[in-house]
Amino acid sequence: MPGLAALAAAWVVLTAPGAWAGDRLVLRADLDGDGAEETWRLVRGEGDLGDLVVETAGESRTVRGIVWWGPMPGQEPWLDLSPAGSVRIGSGNDAVGRHRWQMVLTVAHRRGEAQVAGLTYTWRDTLDPAAGGRCDLNLLTGRGERETEAGAETVTGVGQAVPLWSWDEAQGWAGLDPCGMSD
Repeated sequence: MPGLAALAAAWVVLTAPGAWAGDRLVLRADLDGDGAEETWRLVRGEGDLGDLVVETAGESRTVRGIVWWGPMPGQEPWLDLSPAGSVRIGSGNDAVGRHRWQMVLTVAHRRGEAQVAGLTYTWRDTLDPAAGGRCDLNLLTGRGERETEAGAETVTGVGQAVPLWSWDEAQGWAGLDPCGMSD
């Protein structure tokens, strides 16, 4: 049955990790303002982590383990541009379990290089609609905002911007200490 074999092969391709994310895994942007676009690409890394590859006309650089990458739809990472032109790198879980979350790194060109300039974490409990919140940290100013069911407050001492090339996923979770959300 050639038709069945073709259907099975198509199913394997369509359900392969990352296949459903499509164009959200590649972004072209001129973050450094030199007039030449960089290509930003998320690729599967080791285990459940994803790597970021940034290609310019002259080089290719990789940040290993920058995002968590789950095995199913609702757990895939993504890339996009903020309204201010910064690159946003997101990951999260909106598929399984009661604890749903999203972490977004904002990358801006500062001090002559790409810097992780912001970190935003949102969470919700699917069984308790009142439980959840958002924490938005500006690593350029060292300040942020935390919103929970208890209300909103300003947080300080959030650290500082980090060169993109030295970032890792564990550092992202540690960066959430000012929000009371680190693992």
